[in-house]
This record gives sequence, structure tokens and C-alpha cells, in this order.
Amino acid sequence: MRRRLTALVAIVSSLMIGLVILGAAPQQGIPQFPIIYGGDVTVQDNPVPTNISLIVCVGGCDSWASDPVMTLQGGRYFGLAARPPEALLRQEVTFWIVEPESGQRIMAAETDTFVPDNNIQRTLNLTFSDPIPTPPPAAPPTNTPAPTQVVIPPVPGDPSVQTLSRVAVFAGIAALLVGGAALYLVRRRGAF
Repeated sequence: MRRRLTALVAIVSSLMIGLVILGAAPQQGIPQFPIIYGGDVTVQDNPVPTNISLIVCVGGCDSWASDPVMTLQGGRYFGLAARPPEALLRQEVTFWIVEPESGQRIMAAETDTFVPDNNIQRTLNLTFSDPIPTPPPAAPPTNTPAPTQVVIPPVPGDPSVQTLSRVAVFAGIAALLVGGAALYLVRRRGAF
């Protein structure tokens, strides 16, 4: 009976300490929902080609920029997620086509304000009046001859080839002699 009471007190004490520790933890707010944009994309009144990189920025691209998404067939996009830090609530949301190699970008005419709610998906058709940035031209290849590799074998007596020291050689010979003598004595006495 006494053991059960001790075990019960230990369990209740552990639970109380655990609850106190949990209550002392800093309060965590409800995580804010992202806004996931999707819709049609037109550039100079034409549907955008596939595999064009789109990003969303909140409070300017220097403040926060999303990971890029690629446009889909038929001039559509989906999955462009805006989830900046809480400090950027109620900031302007801008949409950009980005050329990844050069970093050139053009901004859409449409904007939004970052105020997340329970409806995380928003449809927003984007229009761009400027042409799509193009990658920089590739540098022409140069004809540089490959260097000929020459292999030089080591020269006998070369100081870079390591040699055993005389002490190591003599120690090895001595170990062989002692071991041989020990085997001779053991066999002579008839142990084996």
C-alpha cells in the first residue's frame, strides 16, 4: 500500500512539474497562413509561354521574395506562395517575371496587399506590358589547346622516395631472431 502511495505521489508530482514547465514556455501565436496565388498570365496581350519564372515580393523584393514558380501551358500559373515574416503584414504584394541568368525582371500591373485569411488560395490574373527579359547571349567558345601531360618516373635515389631507417631494419631483424629462438625453445621442450 505504501509503495502504491509513493508511486502515485511521484506520478502526480511529475505531472505538476511538467505542467509548470509547459506554462513557463513562451506563448506562440497561431502561425499565419500563406497566400497562394494562381491565374492567367499575359505579356503584351499574349499568353505567356511555358516555363517562365514568376516570383511574388512583399514590401519590395529587397524585403521578401518568394521562391520562383514556372508558368504552365496555356499561359497559367499556380502555387506562387507568399509567406513573409509577420512584420510585413499589410504591405504591398507585387508580381514579377524574372530571367534567372541575368536577374532582369518585369513587374505586373496588378498588386495586392498581404493580409492572409482562412482562404489561402487567391485567383489573380497578371498582365505585363513590357516584353519578357531574355537571357544574356552566350560567350563564343574559344579554341584553347589542352596542355600535354608529361609523366616523369622517379629517379633511383630520389630524395622524395621514402626509405626505411636503419634502426627499423635492425629492430625487425632482432624481432625475427628472438621469435625464431622462442619457437625453437618451445618445440625443443615438447610443448607442441
